[in-house]
Amino acid sequence: MQNTFSNALSKAIGNHILLSWTRRETLAWLAWLIMRQGTICLWRLAAHVATAATTDSVRRRFYRFFQHVELDGAMTSQVVADLLGIRGKAWTLAMDRTNWEFGKTTINILMIAVIWNGVGVPLIWTLLPSAGNSNTKARTDLLDRLHEAFPDLKVAALTGDREFIGDAWMAYLRQRKIPFILRLRENQHVVREGYDTWTIADIARRLGKGEKMILKGWCRLGQSAGEGSPLVRIVVTRLPTNELLALACCGNPRQLWPATAKGGPSKRFSPT
Repeated sequence: MQNTFSNALSKAIGNHILLSWTRRETLAWLAWLIMRQGTICLWRLAAHVATAATTDSVRRRFYRFFQHVELDGAMTSQVVADLLGIRGKAWTLAMDRTNWEFGKTTINILMIAVIWNGVGVPLIWTLLPSAGNSNTKARTDLLDRLHEAFPDLKVAALTGDREFIGDAWMAYLRQRKIPFILRLRENQHVVREGYDTWTIADIARRLGKGEKMILKGWCRLGQSAGEGSPLVRIVVTRLPTNELLALACCGNPRQLWPATAKGGPSKRFSPT
């Protein structure tokens, strides 16, 4: 099984990444073993390679690979697209960030994944220079790199957690015609014409567990949002944990929850 997988992956890699045959094979080994063994420790992985070479020899081969090979996310994303068979289709993308400490070193990665069979498969990423949230430039640069790698890219939707909110960011997505679904914090202020400026928590204070609401009309985000702030639609539900899940989208909010459109338990917010 390992040899079959390694040969298939090595061939896919060769279509997009210029590597020697042995280094393509090494990369294929690593991909297979990391998934099978659930570790990235090279000295552990080396013991599981199906080869006549000694474990020490395989380990040295792994070390040399990382010493001399630098893989660009744009290259590897081409391999991923081929392996998943998603070329020519509209992709649902997820932007996320992960941050941890390795000794005294902060590792902060901003990443875009494609949703495939309910799983987020990483496509392209960037290392942020310090700990903390990403900024608009880091996000737009990453999406621009993805567009450069896939000039004919079609995006069905881009999803993001509560970090990925901001006027400049949402304006960029609208300019690029990228539909978005972004989660909001409960203390996020919502501005609408003819209504007081309230937070999500205030708006949904009477919402029971399992109930949903679609806020009437177009909204702007931020206590001091003005005419230049992007317009969004907002939907809110109260989860079984009593936590609020609020989403901002640029299109029809009923598409987020088909059950709501079919007459499921829902409310339309009213100031009374």
